[in-house]
Amino acid sequence: MNQSEPPAPAAEPERDPDTPRAMLSTVEVMKLLSMGRTTIFRLERNGKFPKSRYLTKRRRLYYADEIAKWQRDLPDTNHLAERIPRKRR
Repeated sequence: MNQSEPPAPAAEPERDPDTPRAMLSTVEVMKLLSMGRTTIFRLERNGKFPKSRYLTKRRRLYYADEIAKWQRDLPDTNHLAERIPRKRR
């Protein structure tokens, strides 16, 4: 590998099928990602966010490992944070 190539992504570790997966409520996901409920639901509806699962009729949960993978797979958008000088009034 030459120096200009990024490192290859690490393979997902094998998961023991008998070990329960951690789940997060919508409120926990909102706090973790600093996103609003409507934004999360809209991204999910558009296929751009992990699907929630209903544990009961009123209890929606997300798998924590799917949220973590979604975060890791986000594109690098640091260039959007560069401050653009504004004209003074």
